[in-house]
Amino acid sequence: MNDYKELLKDIPYYNLWKNITLINKGFSEDLKFKVELNEEDVVEPKQQLNQTKPIYQLLRISESKLFKDKTIEFERIKLFNSVLNDEFGEKLNVTMSKPIDIGLCNKENNVWILLTWIEGQDFNDSIFNESIEIQYQLGLNAGKILKRFHSLSLPLSTSIIINGDRLERRLGVIEKFEKDINGKFRFENDQCIIDYCKLNLEKVVKINENLQNFKLVLKHNDFHFGNMILIKDNHNNDNNDNNCKLGIIDFNRSQFGYGWHEFHKIQFFNVELSIPFCVGQIDGYFNNQLPPLDFWYSFTTFVAASCLGGIVWAESINDSQIESMKNRVKIILNHFDNFNLLIPKWYTNFKNNNNDNDNNNDNNNNNNK
Repeated sequence: MNDYKELLKDIPYYNLWKNITLINKGFSEDLKFKVELNEEDVVEPKQQLNQTKPIYQLLRISESKLFKDKTIEFERIKLFNSVLNDEFGEKLNVTMSKPIDIGLCNKENNVWILLTWIEGQDFNDSIFNESIEIQYQLGLNAGKILKRFHSLSLPLSTSIIINGDRLERRLGVIEKFEKDINGKFRFENDQCIIDYCKLNLEKVVKINENLQNFKLVLKHNDFHFGNMILIKDNHNNDNNDNNCKLGIIDFNRSQFGYGWHEFHKIQFFNVELSIPFCVGQIDGYFNNQLPPLDFWYSFTTFVAASCLGGIVWAESINDSQIESMKNRVKIILNHFDNFNLLIPKWYTNFKNNNNDNDNNNDNNNNNNK
């Protein structure tokens, strides 16, 4: 705890913390800490009170030059949390990290945000241990909550809206990949991705602009297993979806853009661990209706563009991350048959298998009559 005293001692809550643990996970430039509170000092948030367990919160530290951005982030987290209110209708088995307070510390050289802590298991480490039915139900809830995010009425104070999905940015990334000045990006059969993007990206952007009447939506923008927590009710021994709750964290990459663009992350980070969840997320978003072809056209094109963008982004991490991303892209090429398919194999195979099971069940029921 003393290691961070000079950095954190200006924070009004500092003396309430019994333990401070640095979190070394993720790609965020923020310093992140799990802080344990002295139970006798806890007043808010009330939903965390539990005298039999430690009480934790999440502390994020950034450079003070980001104070304005972090203040906007703080308000956005409030807005995202509002979709859990009763006026949105159906109560979903979902929770989110909630904002507690924000301020400056370390002689005003840093900005801090304090959030509620969600206790549970990382999705990446646990989702595949659940039944197919529970995986699908968790995905269904994820899709429904994502739809609510994208339907939020933005406050009038949101006067400056920058499109994070603007076409020029995507085309710039494709150009950087194609030129490959450092000789690190290109790989066998990558030309089919470049050609697909050049042929379709501008058309898809126009579809998404028309779809939203040129009105951008507020996106979580990093909606995948790495930012999800699986919360299990250990007091409930029944193996059903009510035993599992979805926790959503890390809103620091939120931005405005096209709602359908949000889905490309499931192809990169979720499919390899849980196809049922991914199918459920799409079904939940579209309220169990057949997704329109424009969605699949958009999804496939955004995935193709992100294949190139992901490899370019990986250069900022390290060379091994570039190779890791290339391997992901090669799997994606298989899922989309080198982008000759509009709908990925994993989705159609899952749906076909479930339809076959439903038909078999119907036949068994008829035979028993």
